[in-house]
Amino acid sequence: MPPQVVQVKGIDLTPLKYREVPSDEGVTIYLTTTVSAGVDDQLRPLFYRGEVFTVLRDGGASLQMRFGLPYWSEHSEGIRYHLTLVEDSSRDREAKFNWLHMQEIDKHSLAAVIGRMEALLDTLAAKGVLSQEEFRKLRDPDADRNLRAYHRLNRLEDAHKTWTED
Repeated sequence: MPPQVVQVKGIDLTPLKYREVPSDEGVTIYLTTTVSAGVDDQLRPLFYRGEVFTVLRDGGASLQMRFGLPYWSEHSEGIRYHLTLVEDSSRDREAKFNWLHMQEIDKHSLAAVIGRMEALLDTLAAKGVLSQEEFRKLRDPDADRNLRAYHRLNRLEDAHKTWTED
């Protein structure tokens, strides 16, 4: 029987769907849940840093886990996530999965967009539309801005529909 609540680093998630897959490398949990904007603000920082945290399932032992790629969608009742939680012992397997997933990105298209953005910034700065400070801020890497942009790439029309039974 699936748990009523899955607690991730002290954040209670109510699974709409839940599947736990044990293997020799550790446990992987797949769950779909809907959260409020406030819970989303707490949850989102955990997604992309590879941090290991305690996960509690009612009736189950605690596990040391981290997030795989989070897929999400917006709904009237909140933010719906299709989450993958990976036991820390399976770090190598998930790292390979993330690497393969990133290979799906068309690097030529990404390079073209980056090139166009750099040319746009250079043009705006040369014409005096941007101050030197504005130019520097836009040109310098911003880890939080990059995480927000990366998070937007994982948005789906409906995260609930990504569920598979296999």
